[in-house]
Amino acid sequence: MLPRDYARPALDKQRHRPRRPFYCSFSVPAALDEVRRHGHVLTPGRYVGAELQADDGEPFEAKMTRLVAELRAQQAEGARLDAAIAESLHRLGFGNDGKGGKPP
Repeated sequence: MLPRDYARPALDKQRHRPRRPFYCSFSVPAALDEVRRHGHVLTPGRYVGAELQADDGEPFEAKMTRLVAELRAQQAEGARLDAAIAESLHRLGFGNDGKGGKPP
């Protein structure tokens, strides 16, 4: 056999393989021409079919301020609920150490 004969089965297999198989790591094999069409930008959304999100018109700074305030409120609520759960566990005889210690 010649070296070109060794490559032939691999080439035949590639021709019959689906162009974009599913990869758990969210990677996609892209041809160099496709990368050039996207201006050499390598963000995955351009290659796996993710659609661009519509601009909601809210300025970035205002949106971040709103989202951070929402996050802080959710964190405070989470802390309140954690304390209520700890208190309930204490009343049932299960303190922080699992032996009925004092609540935090």
